[in-house]
Amino acid sequence: MKKHEIILNIINQELEIDINEITRERKYVDGRSIFYWLCTHYTDLNFSQISKLLGKNHATVLHSIKNFPYLIEYDAELKEMFDKIHMKVLAEIDSKNKEMSIDEMVSSHNYLLLENESLKKRISDLENQNELLKKQIIHGK
Repeated sequence: MKKHEIILNIINQELEIDINEITRERKYVDGRSIFYWLCTHYTDLNFSQISKLLGKNHATVLHSIKNFPYLIEYDAELKEMFDKIHMKVLAEIDSKNKEMSIDEMVSSHNYLLLENESLKKRISDLENQNELLKKQIIHGK
């Protein structure tokens, strides 16, 4: 089974949908976005090849890939879904192919760096909220 097939199967199983369906329902759009992102990071397929797998245009894939990091930064539910699918894809691909290519390692490394920055920002935001709450409690507001 090819990597893009593994990715497609895991997404369809986890979301209990078929992302090939022609619909703009949010869960299908999100599923396709996850598919595009994972395919660009874990396969050798280009945007045009990825788009053809789902009957879309290469510009659709490009647009989705550009916006995906922002979507998962602000949509906790999508982020959680993506992380779960991403880990399953990595586990499945690793079991099929024990050695990662340099591109896959760089991609994983970059993803982890982005994730680390995102988590640092969330921690900082939570600390700031905590300080505000403490001040409100002290001043009886």
